[in-house]
This record gives sequence, C-alpha cells and structure tokens, in this order.
Amino acid sequence: MLNDSEKVATENTEPKVMIKRDMTIHRRVSIRICRNCGESYVLTDNDAIYYVNKFGTLPLSCPKCREKHRITEVNKDVKAE
Repeated sequence: MLNDSEKVATENTEPKVMIKRDMTIHRRVSIRICRNCGESYVLTDNDAIYYVNKFGTLPLSCPKCREKHRITEVNKDVKAE
C-alpha cells in the first residue's frame, strides 16, 4: 500500500511515450497547405510520426519548399567558409 508521499511522486512522473514508426501501409493521410507557396501536399501518418519524433512538430512547408530551404542553408554554410 502506498502512502500519500509515494502517490504524489508516482502521479507527477509520467512515462515519456515515444511514437514508434512502423513499416505498415499508410493508414491515413492529411492534405496540408504549404505556408510558403500555397500548394497542397499529402502528409502520411508515418511522415507525421517521423517529423514529430525528430523535430517536435509537423512540417509547415511542402517537400519542394523544404528542399529549397535546405539547399539555401547549405549554400550559406559553404559561402561562410
């Protein structure tokens, strides 16, 4: 039997839940609008899980705009050296 101090300690410590990415067929998709170009793009469940686990949020830009952003960031780093 737990006393009151043990109950408080266990109530305040919630286990961190990691979302696991499985390799099953995509179950659901969402159609999203890119904040940069306004184009619509598809975000699958597996993609959403990947972005939340890696970056902590869902992508706001379409794949084309994300690629353009990565290229410009790499070019900035190359020019700085």
